[in-house]
Amino acid sequence: MQIKSFNIILILLKCVVNSDGFLLHGSAGPLTARLGGAVLLPCFVDTPLPLEELEVDWRRTDSDIIVHLFQDGQSRPESQGDAYRDRAHFFSQEIPKGNFSLLLEGVRTADAGVYKCVVYTEQEQRETRLEIQEAGTGRQEQRRQRKRRVRNPEGGADDAASEGRSEAGTRHNSGSTYGT
Repeated sequence: MQIKSFNIILILLKCVVNSDGFLLHGSAGPLTARLGGAVLLPCFVDTPLPLEELEVDWRRTDSDIIVHLFQDGQSRPESQGDAYRDRAHFFSQEIPKGNFSLLLEGVRTADAGVYKCVVYTEQEQRETRLEIQEAGTGRQEQRRQRKRRVRNPEGGADDAASEGRSEAGTRHNSGSTYGT
């Protein structure tokens, strides 16, 4: 009698969990990527999903090219479009935890655009979209930053120091006094 009760409880529990579905999260706004750099495309769920019924499909919205695919319990780099081969990677150890984020390396001008992460289970599917915007090359970005710098009347500090950051980029308490 106890075994039958236990099985019924497990079946009911599975139905309750599956009937609620899952929430898929992505980026709240556009992502900025530097040419030649790397960008993280976030896609995750709050509660891990069973791997045996899971498929994660990353694509651009303007084409049918696969950026990356997770299917049948494993990453499928052989399914990637040529433009993304050896540049787009899952964090394989994170997938069982519900993190389907993708790292895109060697960012190119052609990578700017809208991407979608679609997560499929036996019961349902969810989708999140995000946009990658190009920030420019390192030199272009340096020129932009130079233009933004603010010089103080004594001719010293640039915007990093005036915002309370050291050259290493660490944040200091706003009440700190420099050079005393």
